[in-house]
Amino acid sequence: MTNSRAIPVLGITGGVFAITSALLLGSAIGFDPGAGAELVERIREARPSDAGVVRWGAIADMLGYYLLPAALVVILRDRLTWPSMFVRDLATVAGIVYATIGAIGAAMLAAAAPPLIESARPESRFLLGTVTRVVEGLWQWLEAVPFTIWAVGVALALRPSRPVAAAVFGVLALGGILVWLGRIFALDPVLIAGLALWLGPFPFVLATAGSWSRGAFGRGA
Repeated sequence: MTNSRAIPVLGITGGVFAITSALLLGSAIGFDPGAGAELVERIREARPSDAGVVRWGAIADMLGYYLLPAALVVILRDRLTWPSMFVRDLATVAGIVYATIGAIGAAMLAAAAPPLIESARPESRFLLGTVTRVVEGLWQWLEAVPFTIWAVGVALALRPSRPVAAAVFGVLALGGILVWLGRIFALDPVLIAGLALWLGPFPFVLATAGSWSRGAFGRGA
């Protein structure tokens, strides 16, 4: 399969997994806007019957938000018309770092959280809170920085030929900034707004990768 054909396949598959993750995890912790801001509390209060949903939701999250996008990051490095080699390389490294951090968090949630949710031992809820707090740190404190750098880099690459797509990536970058600021300064409304701007459009950006990347091909200068 050529790279040009792999882009829509990876994008659509990633988008499907990302939406599946949102639906599964949402059924366990709630679909309201505050669910992401209260991740630790919501997971800690999950019922034993939610353990399987959390496991598969985290697995879908790992694939949809991280591993499949990582493959796109690598392919797009030599497919987009970057404004400079520096922007190309910085964005590519940032995209891989984002995917690595996020995938580690999702794998931790998938492997460690379900047994603790199912356990009736009193200390299990404390351990569950600790595990989820680490995942929260990876997802909302750490990964937001490289994600924002990657999104800004792609926006710059797309701006000459795909201004609308570039604007969408600008929105994703803004979401990443707001998530980081909201978590660092404990501003829940800012955090929730950032999550909405980032996690909401991202599956659809992935699913349409074959469209917005078309016509923007070329090697960076």
